[in-house]
Amino acid sequence: MKNVFKFWILLITFPVFSQQDSGLLAVISDTNQFVLLRSGAGKENPVIDTLHEGYMFSVYGDTSKPWLDVHTPVGIAGSVHRSQVRYFDQLDYGNQKALLLDCFHSTRIFYKDYWTRVEAAESLQKRQKLYKDANNIYEAKFIPAYTALAKLISVQPDSTLLIEFYKSLPYVSGSADEGKEWACAQIWLCQTTYVESLLCNLVVSLRITVINSIKTGMAMSGFEEKFSKDDLQNKYNRLDNPCGN
Repeated sequence: MKNVFKFWILLITFPVFSQQDSGLLAVISDTNQFVLLRSGAGKENPVIDTLHEGYMFSVYGDTSKPWLDVHTPVGIAGSVHRSQVRYFDQLDYGNQKALLLDCFHSTRIFYKDYWTRVEAAESLQKRQKLYKDANNIYEAKFIPAYTALAKLISVQPDSTLLIEFYKSLPYVSGSADEGKEWACAQIWLCQTTYVESLLCNLVVSLRITVINSIKTGMAMSGFEEKFSKDDLQNKYNRLDNPCGN
């Protein structure tokens, strides 16, 4: 009863997080390694941002139009010609995996000594630049990557991808973004036994971080449509001792 009470208290006390319609994840297909995001359909419209190779963005609306409606992860909306876009779901698995690995790895490397660099910054201008860079890499790489990962792992488990994602969690644990915890929980719920076997091979400190992320994600709404209350509770109980020791 104690665990049941604890689980449903979490459901009440944590903010509600739901996966809203995020459009179709896409990447650029331009050979110049970047494309220009315009304020409207047509080259006559001014350039408002640049989409770089290795970054994902969202496409909304009618995908058969010559010019597509695009939202960047940092909230900038504009238009890109359809010929310059490749959809994540249409990439072969090798390219999907390489893209996600790069996103998780670059996020972890950037944040590894982030606060040390902030404290060592000699001016407010340099600190502001670091803050901006951190926000950009988190929102433009990490958020789309874990969103895509949660969907991908649900149907095709991959230990290399999961471990790289888990390794990034300690470095971004201070973020108020709850989506990464939601992704951790979704992956756990869909691949419980598989994830459990991975957890037991992680160093203890990382295992604790991942389990805490899963528990936080389990406390959010959105899973009741796919899993019964008893199933959710049983899976949650397993987190207290996933390795049986």
